[in-house]
Amino acid sequence: MIKITKDNIADIYRKYHVSKDRACHSLGVAELAVKLALVYNINPEKAWVAGALHDLARDWSNGERTEYVSKHKLATTDDETQDNILSHAKIAAHICKQELDINDLEILSAIASHTTGRAEMSPIEEIVFIADFVESTAEQDEFRVIRAQMLVSRGHTINLINGEMTKYIESLGKPLSKDFLKTRDYYSKY
Repeated sequence: MIKITKDNIADIYRKYHVSKDRACHSLGVAELAVKLALVYNINPEKAWVAGALHDLARDWSNGERTEYVSKHKLATTDDETQDNILSHAKIAAHICKQELDINDLEILSAIASHTTGRAEMSPIEEIVFIADFVESTAEQDEFRVIRAQMLVSRGHTINLINGEMTKYIESLGKPLSKDFLKTRDYYSKY
């Protein structure tokens, strides 16, 4: 496995055309994931790597993502085909495995599921999912309850996030993906 560190992450971001803003976001997610990992007794190094690499393909154009999925024969859902921004998570996980030689399934799964989540996420998947949302909304005061809750209960925090994501996606007039609906249904018990 290639060691992913603060010293070489900029080179990786350049190689995969990660914008400066996206790099700042990803490093913010990585740092927040480490804080959550320490609270929940999860491996902080794995959390940092997953957070730092989760959006490698997020800045790519629709055409670039479609081409990558086709070239590498990645299995995608109908939702990912219709709204291919969703495929960036699977593409990032694939890049990490095939090109960066990351074989840790916890890291790869956290990257692959960070956008829509999934039912019964592992602890590291949960903290990357939470960190991605919280870092993206850090300046928005209305999400302070979510930020406070993230240190108390991962499941309840994800349930709160899912409620906010539902409102946001519906405000855009977009359908909710089947994967997200499964995540929302599973975490609604918290």
